[in-house]
Amino acid sequence: QQVARVTPPPPPAPPRPHIPTVAVLGGGDNNVAEPAERMIEQALARRGYNVMDEASLPRISHLFAGERPRYDEVLNMLAKQGRVDAVVFVHARDVGAEQLPAYGSTYNVKTVQLRVKAYSVDQHRPLGSDWSDSVHFSSLNAADQADETVKPWLGDIAQALQAYHPHHDRG
Repeated sequence: QQVARVTPPPPPAPPRPHIPTVAVLGGGDNNVAEPAERMIEQALARRGYNVMDEASLPRISHLFAGERPRYDEVLNMLAKQGRVDAVVFVHARDVGAEQLPAYGSTYNVKTVQLRVKAYSVDQHRPLGSDWSDSVHFSSLNAADQADETVKPWLGDIAQALQAYHPHHDRG
């Protein structure tokens, strides 16, 4: 006589703990936006934040390109994906150019308005204030000018994101 046996399924694995993740997205003039974005990513990573860059977020960068970034659409898409808890937007808006004579040559000097904004993805609310300044640069010193502009903001940006630090007490 055979008796049917049902073996219960193994218990499900416990859920992995959620690690808060911050994305850093850059747009606008890449001569300034990219080095500024990279400096912010590195500073946050050194402070222990789990950082995701835009290369890990396909289909989002086009929403942040150009003169008018579409912040709400980016936040909605990030919320839908569920992989990012906070985002830092870095945007360099072109505001003009001029030619300056120096050392017997003429140099093209561009000016962009660099703006950094941090947002909570699920709440669609700003974290801290915006950071903004004009950056004047030539092709020879764009990265240095971007770094010089962003460097004083790094501590404040990290502080604005404190609730998304992996070791932040959420109790």
